[in-house]
Amino acid sequence: MLSRRKALALILGNLGASLLVSACSVAARLAPAPSPIAPSSAGGPAPAATVATPRIRPVELPAVPRARTFVSVGVGGEAFGQFNDVELQNPFLPGITRSGYQVVMEPLFYYNPYHTASVCGPASVPVCNNGEIPWLATNYSYNADFTKVIVNLRQGVLWSDGTPFTSHDVVFTVDMLRNNAPDLRWSIDMSQWVRDVVALDDFTVAFTLTRPNPRFIFSYFMFRE
Repeated sequence: MLSRRKALALILGNLGASLLVSACSVAARLAPAPSPIAPSSAGGPAPAATVATPRIRPVELPAVPRARTFVSVGVGGEAFGQFNDVELQNPFLPGITRSGYQVVMEPLFYYNPYHTASVCGPASVPVCNNGEIPWLATNYSYNADFTKVIVNLRQGVLWSDGTPFTSHDVVFTVDMLRNNAPDLRWSIDMSQWVRDVVALDDFTVAFTLTRPNPRFIFSYFMFRE
């Protein structure tokens, strides 16, 4: 019979040997397989051959006139700055990523949620009030009970083909979202808050809201009628 001390020493010794064997087995599996060495003419092993790393030649792009060059910025999720959806510029399509739509379609207003008492927006922006930056529009005004809002558009704004941007484009965009809720992104917001939208003239839009909302800010991207 073994004493308790000898039995414990024997168990620990066997356990250590088992762990050592297991570690050696794992190391053997993880170690890279030795590369075959061809025998030299002298009978000894030949020195390992040096593999040259191929040099990557830069791609020479053809010169494109600046007027025909489109530069898009990336937003959200593009790995290593690579764009795999540059042909998708529609911000309202759900379930996909979009690269650069904010430089293709612009909103009536931008809003800076990080504005402070001393900094409202970028220094280059001429007008900024409580984080609200007029863009395609110049200003808006509510009625007394905050159920209607009048938006005045900036005149002289052109689409890429030279067609003037007007209030009819705003009505088209809002109605497109309202009529396609909930299938389009942000369409639920329009169907929830906008009862009606009309063009009072080419540069004035009237929104009738479903209920009072003093925080209603129309900042969605515009589509052409």
